[in-house]
Amino acid sequence: MTLIKVSWLIGLMTMAPGAGSIATAEDRKPDDDMARVMAREECGAERCIAVARGLFDFFDRRLHELQGNGRACADCHMAGDRFQLSPASAEARYQALQQRRLKNPLADDPLFRPVDANDYRVNGDNATDYTNLREHALIRVTLPLPGNVRHGFTHFQLELAVVSGVGTTEGLWSRVERLGDHALPTLMKKVVRHAIAALATHPYGSAASSAAKSGSSPSAASLTGANESR
Repeated sequence: MTLIKVSWLIGLMTMAPGAGSIATAEDRKPDDDMARVMAREECGAERCIAVARGLFDFFDRRLHELQGNGRACADCHMAGDRFQLSPASAEARYQALQQRRLKNPLADDPLFRPVDANDYRVNGDNATDYTNLREHALIRVTLPLPGNVRHGFTHFQLELAVVSGVGTTEGLWSRVERLGDHALPTLMKKVVRHAIAALATHPYGSAASSAAKSGSSPSAASLTGANESR
């Protein structure tokens, strides 16, 4: 029923005089009949107008007043892939883009932006190596890590600036809540806690950081290093 209501409302809005887009439908002044429809119809716990606008916005690559990079939500949360981005989907889109560029060198897919390339830190906007995105479907999320980590050794004080980065398949990887299983020195425990504090303020990292900071498991408790004084 919700789908029928939303589809009907979208048709009503797009046919209405002066309705340039679904994103501006509420900003303009609708006629009285249309206003009553918008106010009355509900789709679950939300107004149908809000659901319809959200649907359009989800696929909109040029959202109003947002300085985006040409991507829509749907570019990374693919509707045909259960609203996720899988390595198979990323690779398929990459190969399709290469085929299009054989005829049109300027062909573009907003999924592939230099900021998510492996060589972005070196080549900037000229980066072209999308191995991490193609093989692991990973998008770079930059997490600000304010402040520094200070640690006192016997003969000197050390201050570290912690920055976020993009990992590779090399080295030892650990889930945040499992970091306590590793024999981290005191300094590295401080670095980890500093990074987790930044994760806690980010929507994509809040769940993992909460689990690590809660002390709800031996791993998390040992990670916090509460008894470490230095």
